Amino acid sequence: MLDGNLITGNFGPLVERLDPARAAGMIGHPPAIPPWLTLIVFGGVYLYLFTRPLRRTDLSVVAFLGVTWCVFLLWSKGWSTQWMQMLIPLLLLVFPTREGVLAILAFSLVNFLEWPLMLSRGALWGLYLTVPVRTLLIGGFLIAFYRQCRISPAEGPPAQAGRLP
Repeated sequence: MLDGNLITGNFGPLVERLDPARAAGMIGHPPAIPPWLTLIVFGGVYLYLFTRPLRRTDLSVVAFLGVTWCVFLLWSKGWSTQWMQMLIPLLLLVFPTREGVLAILAFSLVNFLEWPLMLSRGALWGLYLTVPVRTLLIGGFLIAFYRQCRISPAEGPPAQAGRLP
């Protein structure tokens, strides 16, 4: 949205998409924020989260996979509704309660409003509503996943492998 590219993934007629001479051409406006800057910022955030002590349980491994996927989705330049299918199982595994199901329903509703209801009918103004809400939801999922896999101060540092207590 910051770039002014309010289009879907449809990049024109098939004849143009199959033309190798057009493969390197940019469609839409150039990025407003340089890609190297977003890579440094999100890479730094992920590196910070990756180096924090984590619980050593199966659930925390799945939760950290959710952290990884959320950071990727927030960093990624585009969005495809199909990407929900990778986040929903992680949410159900880590949050199998009513709150997890409600979060998935809210996330699905936002994506359903975007496509097929708004964008398929040319209502591009709807992106100004759905994109920020979806971004906030993914950011909330990131925080929730991270809370599930981090070590609380009461637990203390993780045990070192090969060291006796």
